[in-house]
Amino acid sequence: MKFAKAEITQAAFQTGLSDAQIDQLWQALQAAHQNQTRAKLIIALLYAGSLILFLSVFWLYAFKQVGRVSFFIPLANAVIFLSASVYFWHQKKWRMPGGMLAAFGIAMIPLTVEALQHWLHW
Repeated sequence: MKFAKAEITQAAFQTGLSDAQIDQLWQALQAAHQNQTRAKLIIALLYAGSLILFLSVFWLYAFKQVGRVSFFIPLANAVIFLSASVYFWHQKKWRMPGGMLAAFGIAMIPLTVEALQHWLHW
C-alpha cells in the first residue's frame, strides 16, 4: 500500500507523535522505499547478466563456433563479470550482486578452457 505524506502525518498526529517524530518517520519511510527501488534495479541487472551468459553459451554451442571466437567470447564474459563482481563486492559493499556476478564469471572459465583446448588441438 502506498500512502501520501498527508495521510501519514494525520495518522501520526492522531497517535500523539510530535512534528519532529513525524518528520523522522517520513524520512525513514522514504529511505526504505529508495532501498526497495535499488534492490529491484539490482535484481533486474542480475537477470540481464544471466541472459547475456546463457545467450553467449547458446550461441557458442548451438552454432558450433570453434577456434578463436569460442575462446575470446567466454574469456571476455569472464573478465567482465569478475570485474563487475569485484566492484560490487569491494567498492559498493553489495554482497549479493557481487557474489552472483562472480558465479557468472566462474561459470565462463570451463568454457574458456575447453575452447582453448580445441583451438590448440589438445
